[in-house]
Amino acid sequence: MLLFHRYKNQKALQREQKNTLKAELALQEMQSKMEQERLEEQIAHQERELASNTLHIFQKNEMLNALQDKFDELEPAVKAQLKPLLQDVRNSINLDKDWDNFQRHFVEVYPHFFIQLKADFPQLSQNDFKILAYIRMKLAGKDIASLLGISIKSVEMSRYRLKKKFNLAAEDNLDIWLEKY
Repeated sequence: MLLFHRYKNQKALQREQKNTLKAELALQEMQSKMEQERLEEQIAHQERELASNTLHIFQKNEMLNALQDKFDELEPAVKAQLKPLLQDVRNSINLDKDWDNFQRHFVEVYPHFFIQLKADFPQLSQNDFKILAYIRMKLAGKDIASLLGISIKSVEMSRYRLKKKFNLAAEDNLDIWLEKY
């Protein structure tokens, strides 16, 4: 009787330990899932912030380009007086401060993008990195041109030059190739 009672208690203890282990595993799995969801939400938030900052820079440059176009329509006498103002507008379009903010947010979303590119292709210039970052974000050529204050043709030439630097064939898509970074 004592052995039967001991056997029964031992089986109950084993069941309880098994249930406790299952509960702990379920709890760990739930915590892991919650952590994964939190990280995904954080990445989504950073992507939204990056897109928002990029849109802000794009809109600012569009407004400054429109202002520059209006300046070109002015009479020569007025242009001479406003020339310092136009120079400020041109400088504002190309401010590195905007790039630094963009780059900080971009690195939060794509942490290894610049590091891997620098390691694999040390000959890339700072301008190449800017164009590659905008391409990685899937921005259109005209949007990249506006953000950088250059022509659409310059963006196309830069894309061609980058494909040559990466030894890509003419039919290879630079956008798809960059996704691995």
